[in-house]
Amino acid sequence: MVYEAQQPTETTSPEALDAEQVGRLLGCSAAHVRRLAARGLFPAPIELGALRRWSRAAVLEWLATRGGMTATRAGLEVQVRG
Repeated sequence: MVYEAQQPTETTSPEALDAEQVGRLLGCSAAHVRRLAARGLFPAPIELGALRRWSRAAVLEWLATRGGMTATRAGLEVQVRG
């Protein structure tokens, strides 16, 4: 399955993102986002009871420090397209 990354916009992007929203930003699946966080390769989520949310600012900062690249998946770099 190919995932297409989406560019965030100030008017449509909430401050707290769920795994699906983070996955759309990065161009990967929600499950991959959760695996990265569990391995310490991605910012830890904020836990609100049973909910896990990621700070949009932390996700964008993480992405910027990687030079526009998302996490390594199966040895391949996944580029954010925009």
